[in-house]
Amino acid sequence: MKFKEIPLFRAVHRIYPDIERRRGDAWLRDTNKRRELYREVINAFLNFGYEDGFPWSLEAVLVAWATYGKQSKLVPGTEVTKIGLICDLYEKHDQKRCFYEGRHSVPCDDEATVDRIRPASKGGEYTVQNCVLACSKHNTARSDKRISDFVNEE
Repeated sequence: MKFKEIPLFRAVHRIYPDIERRRGDAWLRDTNKRRELYREVINAFLNFGYEDGFPWSLEAVLVAWATYGKQSKLVPGTEVTKIGLICDLYEKHDQKRCFYEGRHSVPCDDEATVDRIRPASKGGEYTVQNCVLACSKHNTARSDKRISDFVNEE
């Protein structure tokens, strides 16, 4: 997922459980129902207070919907998913870009990932309290280094 797509996925994340419970995915084959989904995603988007309009097409919404529905759990046996955690981090930390942007000499890319502050190798879990949004380039480069060591690298 690209950073610019997070608001779209955030809207899908907000309405997905209710709509999926009510209708399942079969209804998406019906043109009128797909338009209904599009309107619901737009309404969820606007309810977040975005005022710049809705920049995604019906096709982009359907792809986001299918992607959201097919994601696996980050931690087996929990409800934590990558897209859900990215949406929660975006909202709860008011984080709209890579955590390392401007803190590391390597420029960011536009692929949004979840980086654990305390890495898995040191017992870190996928929680809002232990994670930040990071671009894939910085997340990969950091690996399991301490954040202070990583941002002080040249």
